[in-house]
Amino acid sequence: MSIMRKLLCGILLFYSYTALGQCDQRELSLLIENDSALTLGGGTDRFYSNGTELTYRCKQPLSEETHASNYASRSLNLLRSQHNVIGINKGFRLGHKIYTNSDIGLEDFEIDTNRDRPYAAWLYASIFFEAETLNDAYISHEASIGCVGPCAHGENFQREWHEFFGFKRPRGWDLQIRNQIALQYFFQYKPARYEVLPHVSLHPRF
Repeated sequence: MSIMRKLLCGILLFYSYTALGQCDQRELSLLIENDSALTLGGGTDRFYSNGTELTYRCKQPLSEETHASNYASRSLNLLRSQHNVIGINKGFRLGHKIYTNSDIGLEDFEIDTNRDRPYAAWLYASIFFEAETLNDAYISHEASIGCVGPCAHGENFQREWHEFFGFKRPRGWDLQIRNQIALQYFFQYKPARYEVLPHVSLHPRF
């Protein structure tokens, strides 16, 4: 999987050089989601078990000459034609997510593979583009590439995490999904907020 790692690094370096050159503000954030950490190992560690995401966001100067990435330029022009755009963000994410069955204490032979969720890990890199307006309208594009399976090292990560905090030892990883390359595209649009009554508003999301 060394080729996969080199490919991800190359994509991020190229994107950083070409798209993140001008920034008013730079933001680095780390998101950690974990069932056992929130419940002190109380036995609810299942299904979406853990998520870790490192995000770099570049807030670029906004002007009529601001150019979005090709895949997002039409969305930006549409948003500009209808609203006052006040912010454009670009950036990338490195993420890792772990999914398990309903009970991580079950041995392989105890798991009903026809009904229960399979073990899986998802290691990925993403690039994204966001535009927001004065009246809370919002458009976001995000494209990800990564791998699912042992290549994402979900088993090692979860076992070391649980051993460090003294949580239940996870089992069943021998049944995890096999190695696959995965591509993902995510689009989100929120139109402007509509005031229907005093102190009552609608803000749909698509």
